[in-house]
Amino acid sequence: MGRITTNVGLASGLPIKDIVDQLIEVSSAPRNILARRTEDLQAQQLAIGTLSAKLISIQFSLGKLTSSSLYAAKKATSSDATALTATISDSSSLVNSTYSFTPVRTATAQQLVSQRFDSKESTFTAQSFSFRTGGFVDKGISLEELNGGLGVRLGQIRITDKSGESDVVDLRFASTVDDVLDAINANATINVTAKAVGDSIQLVDNTGQASTLSVQEVNNGKTALDLGLSTISASGATTEALGNDVFYLHSGTRLSRLNDGTGVHFTNDAAEVDDLVFEFADDSGPIGLDLSGTKTLGDVVNAINDSTQLAGKVTASIAADGNRLELTDLTTGGGTFAVSNGVLGSAADDLGISKTAVGGTITGSRLVSGLRDTLLSSLNGGSGIEAPGNLEITNRNGVFSSIDLSAAETLGDVVNAINTQATDVTAAISDNRGGIVLTDTSGGSASNLLVASESGSTIAEDLGIVHDSAAEKVESGVLNRQLLSKATLLSSINGGRGISTLGDITITDTVGVRETIDLNQVDAEAKTIGDVIDRINASTLGVEARINDTGDGIVLVDTASGSGTIIVDDASGTVAADLNLLGESVEVDIEGVPTQVLNGTSSNSFAIEDDDTLADIVKKINDLDAGVTASLLNDGQGVRLSLTVEKTGAANALLLDFEEANFQFQQISKAQDALLQFGSVQESGGGILVTSSTNTFKEVVSGLSLTIQKASTTPVSITVASNDSGLVTAAEDFIASYNSLRDELKKLTDFDPTANTTGLLFGTSEALRVDTQLSRLVTDRHFGLGSFETLAEIGININGDGKLELDKAKFQEAYQTDPEGLQAFFGDDEKHGVASKFDSIVEQLAGETGGLLTNRTDSLQSTIESNSDRIAQLDAFLERQRETLLLQYAQLESILANFQATQSALSAFSPVPPIGSTG
Repeated sequence: MGRITTNVGLASGLPIKDIVDQLIEVSSAPRNILARRTEDLQAQQLAIGTLSAKLISIQFSLGKLTSSSLYAAKKATSSDATALTATISDSSSLVNSTYSFTPVRTATAQQLVSQRFDSKESTFTAQSFSFRTGGFVDKGISLEELNGGLGVRLGQIRITDKSGESDVVDLRFASTVDDVLDAINANATINVTAKAVGDSIQLVDNTGQASTLSVQEVNNGKTALDLGLSTISASGATTEALGNDVFYLHSGTRLSRLNDGTGVHFTNDAAEVDDLVFEFADDSGPIGLDLSGTKTLGDVVNAINDSTQLAGKVTASIAADGNRLELTDLTTGGGTFAVSNGVLGSAADDLGISKTAVGGTITGSRLVSGLRDTLLSSLNGGSGIEAPGNLEITNRNGVFSSIDLSAAETLGDVVNAINTQATDVTAAISDNRGGIVLTDTSGGSASNLLVASESGSTIAEDLGIVHDSAAEKVESGVLNRQLLSKATLLSSINGGRGISTLGDITITDTVGVRETIDLNQVDAEAKTIGDVIDRINASTLGVEARINDTGDGIVLVDTASGSGTIIVDDASGTVAADLNLLGESVEVDIEGVPTQVLNGTSSNSFAIEDDDTLADIVKKINDLDAGVTASLLNDGQGVRLSLTVEKTGAANALLLDFEEANFQFQQISKAQDALLQFGSVQESGGGILVTSSTNTFKEVVSGLSLTIQKASTTPVSITVASNDSGLVTAAEDFIASYNSLRDELKKLTDFDPTANTTGLLFGTSEALRVDTQLSRLVTDRHFGLGSFETLAEIGININGDGKLELDKAKFQEAYQTDPEGLQAFFGDDEKHGVASKFDSIVEQLAGETGGLLTNRTDSLQSTIESNSDRIAQLDAFLERQRETLLLQYAQLESILANFQATQSALSAFSPVPPIGSTG
């Protein structure tokens, strides 16, 4: 028979399950007592765990008070935050001081607007339209490069023209040669034009008068002197006055600034391969020289002169004209003195000394173009002039001129030679500043205007001015001044923004071979354009990498002759994107052979097709996604094409190139850098100008960055002072952590005499020990730590409740008085500062091994586990007892049921009288 399944017995009518539950409840008394005891132990364990956690919280907050960065923290305050704001990037490199800055100019982006057209539906003939940033042939150099790198002491100068008109030209905020020329030429009082001629500034008097053109200093300044203008004093019929030479090479000239900024390409520094190879008259060569590690022209000169291999054989120096190197052979004999490139680099070419010696002396090529010019060697992407010679010009009157360009080294030399030697033909820099334009002023019609090279020369072809037409003008088009070379640093490209993130690129060639080029290998990171080119060419890919023909990017040319395309992806970083190589190659005809080419040019071009409208052109420009936004401007009388460059800064100025004369653009916003003057603007030469392509100047003072909010000529004071806010916060955190533990201790050790109740840890040694140790820490004197011995001395006091309070003013005073002493008070490990002592307390109380609270927690856990096991045994016993009782009641019900059945049967029984009996 089974156990009882209903609450009330069917036979007995008894509430069996209730009876069993009550019997089990009586038997459960020992088990329940043990369970309550275990719950109490668990509560104690939780309380001790809370104490441990709060001790560690105090330890953490005290640890923050030992941080050196808190005591070195600085804050920068601007006297005019509407004009200039400051942020601190590194407090450790800053000292408390007040700096004076003048936010001279904000950075601006270029905006150009075309001439007026009838409507947006105005149509054009087929032509190409391209633009790129940089590549101007007349960009003025920075003033800091003048006077042997000493720069210009900025101030004001007074110019008096030949009519006697005089005015002050303010050059206090001039940053480049262009700024100087613009300031003089913009002056409406004097009738004087300034221009750069070679390494000097020339002033031209336009008055037609015969007095004296002169320049004087203002307020005892040195600006005119440093610009080479202080000696100008032209009188009589002389209208042009050339200033002194103020731009010349010097020992500190950085190699990266040579060759119009494309630098000098050496071999890999780690390769220890010769960069220059010398041959001498005594036939003692070849002798190699490794120039690795050289950064300046002086380093190169010294490396040659100090070389033990070359001792007594050669001397090197900067030539007297200050524009080139000069090497002299000290040996004698019938051999040839020559210098050539090493196996890998192009140092001899880039230093201009791979030339024929004359009389035992190599006079190098010009290495810098001048104040506002371009080397001929920089044109055509760095190909220069293939075969120099005379330029032959016949004007429209039929007058022939042969222009001697044998000595020309710069584009300015070419322009000046044409203007002084040609008849009725003038040369000038083109309006887009990318090339030159020749203009026939003869007014004749007897002949076409003819421009050609003499036999054997390619000068006209290389300058793009071959011409045979009745038109009076000859446009060279963009001459593609070289912008980068293998020596160009990756950090300097993209207008000085460099590579966003150095990483790896993945290239797939036309036969499907895929390889990742590692450019950020530890201790072998790619640093130059040449590094990228060399690593691509060292791969197994069927791809050749080189500088492109326009000198403004890397080009990848297919050598595998496969049926696919060249595909470049960024495996990591942004190198491919930043080099304009991200994407897929296109087919280009190279010497009659269709070839896959991926050109990383910075030039952006599109085709204007016949009958394209102005609206079509806007869409094509915007579809390039090239950082230039095109839009249509309705001026009320017609529609103009507006071009706006997205990025600010002078390096982002656009050089426009279009075949037909359909467009004439007017600049309504100049691409210019932000200017910040450091120092006084009141004293002549008292300030230093700093430039930035954006309005933010990073690390203008070590650890301090500034942002111009608006331009102002009023100096702004930036005060750098100690910043105690972080330290005060850390002290407040420590106090809050300590007080939180105090609150917890009070709750756990509380005794309520009314209710006769106690806290969980009332009277325990653990709570008493924590209380004692904490009290001692915050009340004791801590000797040998410096000028402070107690918490009270630094403004951390104990109130009547045993909690800590912060006297903020006193704490700040302690920090200002002795920050080193305050740091030592908390953080001196050797002499056991407060934090170090508390670390010991925490280790004693809550350490993982041997800590008082830890041991107590472990002991409680052991008892809890033992009790839990015993409770589980009792639960099992009680369950068995329940089953037994239920079974017994089930048996009882069965017996009672049988009894009841028998009783019923007996009750229903009727006696039968004996047979034969009668009543």
